[in-house]
Amino acid sequence: MAYSCDRTTDIIALTISNKGNTRIEEDEIKIYINDELIGTFGKAIEPGTLSKNSFQGNQGTNIVKAISPSNTVRIVITCY
Repeated sequence: MAYSCDRTTDIIALTISNKGNTRIEEDEIKIYINDELIGTFGKAIEPGTLSKNSFQGNQGTNIVKAISPSNTVRIVITCY
């Protein structure tokens, strides 16, 4: 998972890679920011590809978790 955060809007852009051999469906990855469920990633990701989607973050520190049926990734993102 990679990210960027827009300094003026606090929009967090997440990029998720599917290194597996099956498609990840659009509702299989749940996104949490600071332990609050924001929703699903909202885009399907084919094997061997990257997909990007944006979410509203907060100014300062954002603890982002992406949880799928087989994996969990946690990253700390600071928006200034």
